[in-house]
Amino acid sequence: PGPSGRVVVAVAQAGAFGHGGHPTTRLALAAVVAAARPGTRVLDVGRGPGVLAVVAAVLGASVVAVDTDPAAVAATLAIARRNGVADRVGVGDRPPAATGAGFDLVVANLLLADQRPLAPVLPWLVAPGGRLSLTGLLPAQLDELLAAMPPWPVVRDRLGDWAAATLERQAPVSDGVRAPDW
Repeated sequence: PGPSGRVVVAVAQAGAFGHGGHPTTRLALAAVVAAARPGTRVLDVGRGPGVLAVVAAVLGASVVAVDTDPAAVAATLAIARRNGVADRVGVGDRPPAATGAGFDLVVANLLLADQRPLAPVLPWLVAPGGRLSLTGLLPAQLDELLAAMPPWPVVRDRLGDWAAATLERQAPVSDGVRAPDW
C-alpha cells in the first residue's frame, strides 16, 4: 500500500511492452481494481508485461496470466517477482481455453484481430456472477466484438479514442431458478 491507500506496483518497461499508462491498459485496470480482492480468481489474457495480472495479485486475487509471446511471459514473471506476488500469479503460454473455467474476472486487453478468435471462448471461462472485461479496441470495434458475445448486461467505458466493455454473467438465483444466461 502507498500513500492515501493507493496500491503501488513496480513496473519496469520490458522491450516493446509498456508500463501500464496506455488508455487501454488504464481501462482494463479499472475492471481489475473493481473486481480483484482476496479470494477472487482472475484470468489475464494479454499481450504485455503482466501489469493487469500483477495488480490483481497485489490486491489479493489468485491470477492466471496467458500470452503467446515468450517475452511477455518472462516480463510478467519478472514483474510478479519484483512485486512479491509470484506465488499468486501463474504465467504461461497455453491458450485461454486450457486454463479451465470459473474465473471471477476475465480481462482481455487485446487488439480486435486477437480478440475475434477468442470471442467464443472467453465467456465460457467466466464464473456465474463474474465479469468479462474487453478493451484494446476502438468504439466501432467494440460494437463488432460485443455482437459476438452473449447477451449479458454490459457497461461501456471510453478513454480518449479507446473503448472498453465489462460484461457480467448472471449468477444463479438462490431459489434454484437460474437467471438468464448464455
